[in-house]
Amino acid sequence: MTSEGSGFYIGFVKWRNQLLALFCLLVFFAFGVFYFQYWVIQKPFGIIVFIAEGLDAQTLAEARVFAASEDHTLALDSFPYVALLRNRSADSAVPDLAAAATALATGVKVPNGTVSMNAENQPLTSLLELAHESGRITGLITDGKITSPTAAAFYGHARRDDAGADFARQLSETTALDIILGGGATAFLPEAQGGGRSDDRDLVNTFREADNTVVESLAELEEVARWPRAKLFGLFNEAELPFVKEAAAAKDQPTLPDLVRRGIELLQFHRGGYLLVIDASLMRKARQEGQSELRMEEVMEFDRAVEVATQYAGKKSAIIVCGDVADRRGLPLPSPRSEPTPQDPAPGSSDDEDVIRTPELTDLSARPSAQDSGKGAAINISNAPNVFPVKDFPVPTIPDRTEFPEDVPSFGMGLGADELHGSRDSTDVFEIIRGNL
Repeated sequence: MTSEGSGFYIGFVKWRNQLLALFCLLVFFAFGVFYFQYWVIQKPFGIIVFIAEGLDAQTLAEARVFAASEDHTLALDSFPYVALLRNRSADSAVPDLAAAATALATGVKVPNGTVSMNAENQPLTSLLELAHESGRITGLITDGKITSPTAAAFYGHARRDDAGADFARQLSETTALDIILGGGATAFLPEAQGGGRSDDRDLVNTFREADNTVVESLAELEEVARWPRAKLFGLFNEAELPFVKEAAAAKDQPTLPDLVRRGIELLQFHRGGYLLVIDASLMRKARQEGQSELRMEEVMEFDRAVEVATQYAGKKSAIIVCGDVADRRGLPLPSPRSEPTPQDPAPGSSDDEDVIRTPELTDLSARPSAQDSGKGAAINISNAPNVFPVKDFPVPTIPDRTEFPEDVPSFGMGLGADELHGSRDSTDVFEIIRGNL
């Protein structure tokens, strides 16, 4: 073989080996991508958890009608994963706010009135604390009081759900929260400054001394820089935030969508990811005050906050929305047909006793109160208007509460949220989120 032929052969072999090495590299890379996509668990960068107080299926249906028509699409309707949560406390079929939130925050059923404490009076570890330990930055947002039982279940511990001043103290001492936004300033300020603390402690100043940026208006919130690691404490009202109409009139008062948007903007710059918990409480407050139209406006405001979260969170995040306690208090949706038309019989005018009327299961306003029946007594609801009106229907007795036992809905989208399906216990939400931290 001539030297010229030998050189050509050697060059060919080198070229072939390079192609073979490149081919092996491409195969290895493709296998790695396939393996990562289908076998490696991908955890979300951001996890956003909404707790909607009083949310149930009927409320969502009413909100669609209130917004436009039965065909109106809510932001929640775009969530691909839906589950019903079996919801009870350790001592009752109907949980209160404290027990319901504790189940979501800690994965443990506790008696009503208990906030994140077990039967041995030991504090339970919450999702925010677990997220902090895993290296994530954390945030807590509410349109109610930061010291309410629902919000406090994620950072506080108490045997009483009305321990607002003590919750404020515990919040000022925790290191597991980076962004805190909401109302309830009274619990953080001494009486001398118009607050409600009898120990003369100014906890707002305590947050300042701990290098937190303290804001009190929408303008101040918007001025907070995005790029440094956020340490932010925002108090925007003495009690709960104002309803949406009142906030619009105040101009510099943030709404829940404002808080959600800024919270995500400030948290997503942390390379280790984040967990943001959002308590939406104003729609429940409106219902408690007997304002059904205002309640619907707050439901729509909550849905706008969910839409903001879907827009700002990004594809590598997970969003989970949960109800806590279904609340049927006899507040029907406002209807343009408030009076019967001439062709409609007046309610109760039928002579036929066997006519089955549409059950009005939410109208319990006429049932006896606790003062009428005695504390802890069972109430027979047979005298409530149009409740189980079928003739000879066996009417049960229920505990003296304003709610019935009822499953609550939950919705999910994004990485890891696909586990939210079917009928689940409310404590499963904790397990799903913890598995994605």
